[in-house]
Amino acid sequence: MADGIKLDATFVGDQIRRLHAAFPRSTKMQSPEMTISVWRDGLAGIDRDAVEGSIGAIIRDDEHFPRISRVREMARQWIKRNRGEVAHQHGDGRVCPNCHEPYAVQRRYRLKTTPVLGNAVAFELTADGSAVLLEPFERELCKCAVPSPYAPELTRETLCVLVERLTPYDQRRLAEQKHRRALAVGTPTWARAGAAVAPNAGAIAETYVERAAEREGAIA
Repeated sequence: MADGIKLDATFVGDQIRRLHAAFPRSTKMQSPEMTISVWRDGLAGIDRDAVEGSIGAIIRDDEHFPRISRVREMARQWIKRNRGEVAHQHGDGRVCPNCHEPYAVQRRYRLKTTPVLGNAVAFELTADGSAVLLEPFERELCKCAVPSPYAPELTRETLCVLVERLTPYDQRRLAEQKHRRALAVGTPTWARAGAAVAPNAGAIAETYVERAAEREGAIA
């Protein structure tokens, strides 16, 4: 926008009201028409996107209601970050307020789940139960985004991650899932406890005899 061209009064009024909402202890507009006129003169030559972006940054970072000079300064910084080759390449020119780098679409991987009862979900495992399946997804991220905790196992044909490489939180979730499944199918206690070796056939038979005796006693 060329120097001297003013923003429309409605837009300027909306931005001033944003600032008053963010800094409620500031002095209220005694004469809205005069205030808007002064701000239109002070912001002449700066376009809408730069003003709106700079006021958003002021609301996030500043502690007091800004002067017009502060808005102009922040608008110049916004233009410097968002205009030019980088902004053109990324289309909308949005940047992260923390690292000031443009967002870019990146591929990531997450654990593949399937819905069960209610809102609960269960991990989908490989046939041998040694790995959890992964699924790809895309998300707009900046340079300061937290790294993804999972990547596919390059030594396997299946898109998955080994169970022991799950985060501690997801390891607990998987253990709870296996425990619930064991209870649902009536797995013997020794199996639910994760015993490495199953008891011999005689011990299993004794267990069934004890349970039958308990049921007959309860009926009697």
